Amino acid sequence: MTQFLVGLFLCNAPCNAFFFLYIQSPQSPQSSVEPSKGSSTLETYLYQAKLSDGETALKLELDKQPQGDNIRFSLGVIQFFRAIENLGQALYEYGALSNRLNEPILRLGVPQNENPSELSPDEFGRVLDTFRHDLIVAEQTLAGVHDDRVKISIKLARVALRISPETDEKITLNNWMQEIRIDVTKFAIRNPELEVHFDRGDVPWIRAYCHALCALVELYRSIDENVGFEQRFKGVFPKLKPSESKPKTDKEWIFMLSVKDPSRLRLMREHLIAVCQLNHESWKHIRLETDDDFEWLSHPGQTDQLGMPVTNQQIDAWLGMMDQIEGLLTGERLIDGSILVFLNPKYDSKDGLNLRKVLDNPPRDLLNFSRIQTEGFDPQYIEVNSNKPKFDMAAILTVFRLFSGPFGMVQAARMN
Repeated sequence: MTQFLVGLFLCNAPCNAFFFLYIQSPQSPQSSVEPSKGSSTLETYLYQAKLSDGETALKLELDKQPQGDNIRFSLGVIQFFRAIENLGQALYEYGALSNRLNEPILRLGVPQNENPSELSPDEFGRVLDTFRHDLIVAEQTLAGVHDDRVKISIKLARVALRISPETDEKITLNNWMQEIRIDVTKFAIRNPELEVHFDRGDVPWIRAYCHALCALVELYRSIDENVGFEQRFKGVFPKLKPSESKPKTDKEWIFMLSVKDPSRLRLMREHLIAVCQLNHESWKHIRLETDDDFEWLSHPGQTDQLGMPVTNQQIDAWLGMMDQIEGLLTGERLIDGSILVFLNPKYDSKDGLNLRKVLDNPPRDLLNFSRIQTEGFDPQYIEVNSNKPKFDMAAILTVFRLFSGPFGMVQAARMN
């Protein structure tokens, strides 16, 4: 269940973020809104791939105008892009081969490095921790945005990142998306610079992505990175330092995984709760909007920038699923006993598994399903004959039904 929840939120999360921070449709309306305060500074440094300088400049502006939420919003956005840029630079340093990356958090198109450094499990952990730290910085900045009138303008086709620190080469988001095989040219016929106006509803949307990516980092860092390190990343990073634990086969490492740092799973749980709550905040603001101005996320009464409008029924179903998942993560809902019976017949259908207790105090062999089938779960995780509501799988099935079709997964990912 833990793997399912994380996969539901996080598979392809970076790609989803890039995809939806990038595409505009040919139906984009023209805007008469003046560029907001902070936007000009943000755009200047984003287009020149000078994110560090831009962050410094925006901090100085914010020092002069501490109540300037447009400036604060701009600062959070540039910090988010810095997190992505820093991760890209780390992947470049270790020679990541973009076309072979299968790990969700690593699917970034980076140039090929002909002289990569050797990557060890510990060093890879530090790369991910740096990424998490950078995301937290951006999220905390954005959490300070409260003005409902905030709005910043960005021409996303001109945003550039510097991935190779030793050269002046810049990579635009257009180049980057092509590297990971997403063709967005058909969406930009009438909006060639891919202009976007981010508003109040987009603030919690970006914050939720920060939390989702942090949750994935915490999940990975909770396990013993040495187990199966070479099997997972061979063919992706050219130079891998041999790990201490070597499975006999390429698949055996899956059954050898163990929890090394339990505190990380508690942090993962807290990040995922924030994702659920921020989804509600985002759509609350979006549904109150009365304008139609290059909207990034739109309610049914606005022009959808991707040509894939969502209905109120879809929004309600999505938020209903968030409620169910949040209840599971807070321990207010239990995993139904019928699922426990399926794993081990000794349980009663009236019993329930408290996922919060599992994640806050996990067994070292959390993923040892052979032991669960023979011995069952530790009694501390089971609530016998509990009257607590159970997790309703129908909420997830409803989302799958409403977001079906050729663009269903894209629509769902866009929700957050």
